[in-house]
Amino acid sequence: MLVHRDVYPEFAERLVARAQQIRIGDPSYPTTDIGLISTAPQFTRVAEILSSAVADGARVSP
Repeated sequence: MLVHRDVYPEFAERLVARAQQIRIGDPSYPTTDIGLISTAPQFTRVAEILSSAVADGARVSP
């Protein structure tokens, strides 16, 4: 994602606010927005994506 530096502060603030509203939980519940990584292949794929992003210069927060 590329964000112009002139709008970055407002963008970051709004992105954080929205991310804090995401409900993580059991994907079978209608109130859940995003489910957990539940299989080894899913975990491996997510780890590969993160590793690639970091190699390309991304910063990942814990």
